[in-house]
Amino acid sequence: MPQIDNNYDSNNFEVTYEDLPINENSSLIQNLPCSPNVVLEAENIIPEVIDFNCNSNLLVSNDASTNLLAMDLNKSAGVCDDASIHLLHKLKIENINNVIVSLLNVNSFSSKFDDIKFLIKENVDVAIFVETKIDDSYPNSQFMIDGFTEPFRFDRNRFGGGVIIYVREDIPCRLLRKYELPNDIEAIFLELNFRKSKWLLLGSYHPPSQNDDYYFRWIGSAFEYYNTKYDKCLLAGDFNAEVDESTMNGFLENFGLKSLVKQNTCFKSINNPSCIDLFLTNLRKSFLSTTVISTGISDFHKMAITVMRTTFNKMGPRKIIYRNYKKFNHALFR
Repeated sequence: MPQIDNNYDSNNFEVTYEDLPINENSSLIQNLPCSPNVVLEAENIIPEVIDFNCNSNLLVSNDASTNLLAMDLNKSAGVCDDASIHLLHKLKIENINNVIVSLLNVNSFSSKFDDIKFLIKENVDVAIFVETKIDDSYPNSQFMIDGFTEPFRFDRNRFGGGVIIYVREDIPCRLLRKYELPNDIEAIFLELNFRKSKWLLLGSYHPPSQNDDYYFRWIGSAFEYYNTKYDKCLLAGDFNAEVDESTMNGFLENFGLKSLVKQNTCFKSINNPSCIDLFLTNLRKSFLSTTVISTGISDFHKMAITVMRTTFNKMGPRKIIYRNYKKFNHALFR
């Protein structure tokens, strides 16, 4: 069994276990130095079984038969996790005819775009990212993803805020602009047109420094304006408020909304995680399931995922024509 030097440098620590069927009760795990930057994560498990399990801020799998991998939390931020991709792909296969919506506080979009593209492509139908930290110096062409429409964006600046939404190209959608919000209310309203119904979708980011009453008053006014035309709605965002806080609770009661997310999503404080990345809806029964997963892309936010019962008309398969170079004569071509 490998030995671990307790006099390690916490900034240069990397241990890999290969083919060792160990568990959290193993002496190897118990003797592992408890650095706040160390995370133990299972290779072949779904992220729901990962939980904070000791005072030293270790994340330990509850699956005792799974091989474990030690990795640095800071280094993992911005690196897409294979387990997350596997889970999303499995979820999509199980719900091939339903719509999967994801939400993630990404904390800087441009530097993580390649991982984001790899994560959502062919796995998610509607993807909402907040705290994108981009501005108009980044053209939309830089953020195109095959299979999705041109992204809808609300940019603040490179130092904070922002919202971006991707919708599959075979889901008819349009941007709603008739209700004018102040520039400091970061929100995008869309109409999603499914086979038998139209949905009002909101993607939003509520900065923690912004007054709650001010934010929810404006969001409520815009929602009330659009909601007269749509009987089905989904509000998604990092609201920086939990459902039991007074302002948020009043907003939910006023519009008859319920939160679909029940698990903690923000781990900025490991000892006091919070559920602030939310899906809010007036039709809870229109959703099959909702969960959160660790992606390795955000710094301390998990991705929220919900499965809608609705379906849509999918585009037919693409035909790609290739040249046959079997009889290619290089000399004649020249």
